[in-house]
Amino acid sequence: MLHKEEDMIKIRGVVVNTTEMGSGFVSTLDEEIAFVPIRVMNTSKAEVGDVITAIAVKNFEEQQGKAKYRVIRLDVVKQAYSIDTFKEIEKLEPANDAVGIGSIPLDPNKITTAELNETVARFVASSDHPFLAREALSYFMNEYGIEGYDMKTSTRVNSALQYMHDRGEVPCAKLYKGGSISVASSVYFAKDISILKEYLTTKFD
Repeated sequence: MLHKEEDMIKIRGVVVNTTEMGSGFVSTLDEEIAFVPIRVMNTSKAEVGDVITAIAVKNFEEQQGKAKYRVIRLDVVKQAYSIDTFKEIEKLEPANDAVGIGSIPLDPNKITTAELNETVARFVASSDHPFLAREALSYFMNEYGIEGYDMKTSTRVNSALQYMHDRGEVPCAKLYKGGSISVASSVYFAKDISILKEYLTTKFD
């Protein structure tokens, strides 16, 4: 399908999920979801956890509820760290001035990015084990009393974790399904390097 130049936009984000069929989903900087077709995923060799730039168009109208954009070209800017590329970072400590839960609105759309980031950072700092993004999402939803899965909220939590990682605050590592080094099955985060190294060594030795 040919697309008009005026219909194309450039996006930047993180690959947050892939399907069994091979398509993917990107969490963008403006907290939207972009669908990545199988052909584009295969051509770009993008994996879960990679930071990307992409050319996208608005998704088909019937798919807008799941993903606002549809990617037509994708380039990997930065691959998620493997255990061999870890850098030492300081351990995160819980914030002393945490916002009281009673004062926080329950509507996910009314929660500010600053409030969300603070809650995610508090979860990271209090976790003495490596965790998947969905564990941070569960903690966030429990803190705010949110019920039911919401794709946009999941995207915002994934983005918060990735940006903390980009700033050198949180280490993360790709894990590969079935020992394969061709397709990343998940990305684990942790508040400090020693916890992540110990976990991976114990789990996969």
